[in-house]
Amino acid sequence: MRRGRPGPRQSGFTMTELIVVIVVIGLSAAAVLRALPLGRAGAPTAAQITVAEQLAQERMELILGTRQTLGYLLINDPCPGVQKPCTAVTGYTLTVTGVSPVVSWSVDANTNHFRVVTVSVTGPTGHVLSTLTAVLGNY
Repeated sequence: MRRGRPGPRQSGFTMTELIVVIVVIGLSAAAVLRALPLGRAGAPTAAQITVAEQLAQERMELILGTRQTLGYLLINDPCPGVQKPCTAVTGYTLTVTGVSPVVSWSVDANTNHFRVVTVSVTGPTGHVLSTLTAVLGNY
């Protein structure tokens, strides 16, 4: 028998350990992929968000148009519960706030009147899909 240096020690993973790791990662990935559609089921689609943005923009433009034609004191929502001149899209609800109350902010000795008008659109899923806000001044 020859005595000498022992052979180099082998380091690394065995084939069994690698297979076990691959199986565990595969099972974890399958569980995550199975759960993904559940989170997206109630989420709005891009088309619903686009429709909501368009509805909010149209309503805001109608409200701002009443300011130009009727003046600051008569700003109102031209579509409260009425279909004309507004057309409702099935499944979407528009909420307008701030057209009636006047907010007074005191700046120095002058009192300026402003209105904060907010248009919110709720989609078919019940989520608020779009919100537009405008600050109108009495100038």
